[in-house]
Amino acid sequence: PPAHSMWEEIRLIFNVGLPPESDVTSGATGRMMTLEGKLESAKKELTAGGNSYLHVGMLGCDPQKQGQGLGSALLKLLCELADADRVDTYLDTVGKRNKEFYDRKGNFKVMTHVAVEQKGCTLDAEGGVAIMKRSPA
Repeated sequence: PPAHSMWEEIRLIFNVGLPPESDVTSGATGRMMTLEGKLESAKKELTAGGNSYLHVGMLGCDPQKQGQGLGSALLKLLCELADADRVDTYLDTVGKRNKEFYDRKGNFKVMTHVAVEQKGCTLDAEGGVAIMKRSPA
């Protein structure tokens, strides 16, 4: 069971509060907003046909559980759902290891890379964030 109920989580968020206004434009929040904006723009270009698609927002596994097939099983389920609906699947990732995993386990292919720079911070290693696509089987 979760350590906190949903309402306790919401209360904790309200107690902590929003980031300071200065952070919204120049700090971590600003960087995340810039990254999300660039990724959304790139995805709009890739999905310009207006067709439906599945976007994998996050897929992860506890590092102590890696190598036991859990991530592969989750990815397989997502691919089966997309195949049943006959839709393309998109995801964003960073790093050679991740790109190889998605290619090997789900036949995802890199469509483009998005480098992001905001206020002197740059995310451009290996070309930046990879947007990967898988077509239905």
